[in-house]
Amino acid sequence: MADRWDASAARLLDLHARLLGGEHEALGELWGLMWRPLCRRLRRRFSAAHAGLVEEVTDDAILAYGACPRVFDSVRQVPLDDFVYGIARRTLRDRLRGDQRRSEREKQAAAVFNAALAAQQRSLIA
Repeated sequence: MADRWDASAARLLDLHARLLGGEHEALGELWGLMWRPLCRRLRRRFSAAHAGLVEEVTDDAILAYGACPRVFDSVRQVPLDDFVYGIARRTLRDRLRGDQRRSEREKQAAAVFNAALAAQQRSLIA
């Protein structure tokens, strides 16, 4: 079974209902309950990810949920913590893939630049 967070599902659903009712303070309480366990789960899943990136993605996921809490459907029987974890997991996965692609492009560009520089130096010597 996945890591169960300290917060009970009922408490999270109560906070979700309060958020839907316009109580913006409920997001702060949700944040306090979810942030640390969410970071812990992400670090276990993506052990190579930088801690700062994990924390940033965690913030983004909670804010994304808080900006539009109606996207969470409690009838589907997916716990709220798992729902927000899914947002964070996909976001982190996409960021890591983007970083990897950028790194590969930078290596290719450096190789092309170095080859051109070497060719220019050879032409100046000759």
